[in-house]
Order: sequence, then structure tokens, then C-alpha cells
Amino acid sequence: IQIYLTILLDKITDYNSSFCTWHASGEKLRNVFPRPAIPIIFDFAEANPFSGKSGSISNAIHYIVAALKKLPRNSKATVMLKDAKEEFADRDLMISTDPPYYDNIIYSDISDYFYIWEKYILRNIYKRFFKTILTPKKEEIVMKKEQNDRNNNKNINFFEKSLLKVFLNINNISSQNIPITIYYAFKQNIMKKIVTENGVEIEIGSTGWETMLAALIKAGFSISGTWPMRTELSNRPRSQKSNALSTSVVLVCRKRPHNAPVLTTHDFLKTLDNELKTSVKYLQKANILPVDLGQAAIGPGMAVYSRYSRIVGSDGSAMTVNKALVEINRALERYLSETELDLDAESLFCLRLYAQYAYNFIPYGDAEVIARGPNTSIDTIADLKVLSKVHGKVRLLERREMDSSRLHDRGCVWQVMQLMVKAMQVDGITGCAKIYNGITPGEAEQARNLIYRIYAIADRNRWSEEAVAYNDVIASWRQIQAKASELSGPPPEHVGPLFR
Repeated sequence: IQIYLTILLDKITDYNSSFCTWHASGEKLRNVFPRPAIPIIFDFAEANPFSGKSGSISNAIHYIVAALKKLPRNSKATVMLKDAKEEFADRDLMISTDPPYYDNIIYSDISDYFYIWEKYILRNIYKRFFKTILTPKKEEIVMKKEQNDRNNNKNINFFEKSLLKVFLNINNISSQNIPITIYYAFKQNIMKKIVTENGVEIEIGSTGWETMLAALIKAGFSISGTWPMRTELSNRPRSQKSNALSTSVVLVCRKRPHNAPVLTTHDFLKTLDNELKTSVKYLQKANILPVDLGQAAIGPGMAVYSRYSRIVGSDGSAMTVNKALVEINRALERYLSETELDLDAESLFCLRLYAQYAYNFIPYGDAEVIARGPNTSIDTIADLKVLSKVHGKVRLLERREMDSSRLHDRGCVWQVMQLMVKAMQVDGITGCAKIYNGITPGEAEQARNLIYRIYAIADRNRWSEEAVAYNDVIASWRQIQAKASELSGPPPEHVGPLFR
């Protein structure tokens, strides 16, 4: 009972602080930790713990009891606290773990917020766990940023060596026949460019992802796939008008055979293109969100890289994980670019104009140059009412400026796609479903593929609100299809449901 009451105290502590703010949804209290950090705030909201409303004791009890009711009553579990770097006596275990996210979350510092309250209640029950003044921090496997470069390098070495030691331990105790699963909801920086001291521009992957993957592969694992799982709340602050991940990416890993072969860089790139294309098509068919596609593509890409003992170039040097991540991102970009070939000429022009100038005016002559590639003309595109021509300048029309009634004039896929996004923003799933019913299945598929492509452009340019708008349509795609089917009425009696 003391333990459950301590959980209650944790909830109350999280909702009764001068770091609490109002929830974006209305008159509702937001707790201290909607994200794993304590931010600076300029105003705070105060709860009445006896009100029975937001932030109250009775609300906290309700959630705790609801969780306890879900626990199995007739099964047993053994729970232990142990350093993951230490060796385990057990063998052939099934392992599922969530490793630290490099420098993204400093867990022990955040834990102190609750630890100082828990300690007074639980130190007589769990003496070993509460014997320190604050939570232990020295052996925590996180990358703490230091202003002192010497200390920073020391922290990097500690993180990398410790993570490798943990994965070596996991390799020793995990089953040969059961894959290990690793949850990772940490977004990589896709195709990040930096300029070296010599003025040379190079591309790098995400340090957090690179470090984690390098440790996994060095420990003797190969990555066999990726499972995107919806674990992130849509109403969390990080997802408000941003292109934050909506899933955790679960990497599926198996022990790599000791006699794994060597592959050349040329053959790696060829295999990567073939396998990634198939995998990404499958992910899109499974309705993976655009915001998560880059993350999910890491699994199939690293599956190619990690199944070999080494990937070697013509000079005999081995390909690093960083370079492999860059090549995976390039392969994904090539695949998304290939989908442009299925577009009509007018849509292809709009996509290229959007990628370079968004909805801004450009000189008429510059727009004509872009139109020559797809073999179309400015006048043709303007007739579709997706383009504005004013005083020798040209720009794409924004969604809000487009006329939905012109959809049935059979314009172009760009128009269909933008009107679907507009309908989602204005009328929700029902509005989108009405447009879906007004187009052919082929046009719907092209519009969906175009959304993936244009999301990647918006994300790369950090147009967050644009990216969120495209992501929302894909997130609701199945509901749109179901609503469209409902609006179109039941099928004729002689047509079976399998052939509808």
C-alpha cells in the first residue's frame, strides 16, 4: 500500500508545481513533465488537489487504480535492478530493451525530481535503492554535453564503450532462435550537411543513431527489420504543429554468423537500392506515416549493411555506419524521386516549383525553364487553376486559394492532392472522403505517393506546418477510404464484398 501511495504522491507532485501550465486543449492542467525536461515558463497554473478536477488527488487515484486493474493476477514475475554492463548468468533469453537516446534525455537528473519525495516513504522498504542523497549518476550511460572539450571527449568514449559492453552482454545471453527488439524513438538528422575546416561540404548521419547502430553491429548483431509502432501521443507538446515522430521504431536484430561474407561498396549500393525499394513500398502499403518513413527505412537499409562482416571500397577501406546511414537516406531519396516519373507533366512542374520556391513568386522566364523539363507550358498549368500569373511573375496557388468545385474538370494529381489536404484541414475525414469518391483509384494512389514525396521536401526545408498537413492525410488514409465507401452506399446485391 505504501508503494501505491508513493505512486500517488508522484502523480500529485507532477501536477502541483510552479512549472505546471495550461493544457493546449482548454481549461485543463498540464503536468511538469509533458516532455523529459523542466523548461523555463513565464506563467504557471495551479491545481486544487481536493477539487476532483484536473491535477487532483481523486483523478490521480483513478488512473492508478485503472492501471492496477489491468495487471495479471495469476502470473508471477521477477524484477531486479542491475547494471546492464555486468555479466548475467542466464542464457537463451528473449530480450526487448529501450536504450538511452545519446544526449537527448538525461534520465537521472530528471529522476531527482521524484526521488527526493519517494525517499522519505520508501527508504525503509527499499534501503538499497534509496541510500544515496540523489539518484546515482556516475555510471549512467548517457552522453552529457560538457563545455570543456576534454571532458566531452571523455564522455563520448564512456558512452560508446559502455553501450558496446551492454550489447556484448545481450549477445551472450540472448537466444539464437529469438530476435532481440530494440525500441528507439529518437529522430535521426537526415542528410545533415556540415562544412569542415578545409571548406569541404560533407554529409553526416545522426550521431545518436550512428553510435547505437555501430555498437549493435560491433557486438555481433545484424539488423533484420524495422517495426514502426504507434507509441507517441498526438497531443504532446513536441507534436503540436511539428513533424515529430508519432511512432517508436523497433529494430529487430539477430546474431550475425561468424563466417559472414565481405561485400564491395558497389554491390552494397546495388543491393540497397533493390531491397530498400521493395521494403519502402511495403511500408507505404502498410500506411506508415511520412514523418516516420525515414526512420523506418533505416531497418531494411541497415539489414543489408549488417548482414556482412564488412563493406569494402576499391581502396580496401571499410564503410562506416555513418556512411551507410547517408547512403540509406540517399537510396530513400532516389526511390521517392522515382515516383515523380508516374506524375503527369503539370504535377511534375508543380512539384519542382514547390521544391525550389514553395508558394513564392518567381520571374515568368524562370518558371518557363522549369516547365521545359516535364514538357508543359505555363499557360496550360495556369488553366488548371493551380498557378497564378501576375505582372510577369508566377507562383503556385496555396491550398486555401484553390477551388474545390474544379476537381471534376480532371485537372492534375497535384490539384487532387492539394484539395485533399485542404479538405482534411477544413472538413476532416468526411470532406476528404468526398474528394476520394470523385477520383479514380489510380489518381488516389498517385495522390498518396505524391504526399510522401512532398512531405520529404517540406521536412527537408523545415516547413513544419506544411509537413504536418501532409502527414495528417496519410495518418487518416484508411479512415478516408472507409468513409468514402460508406458515402458511396452499399454495393449492388449481385456483387460480393470481395469484388467491390
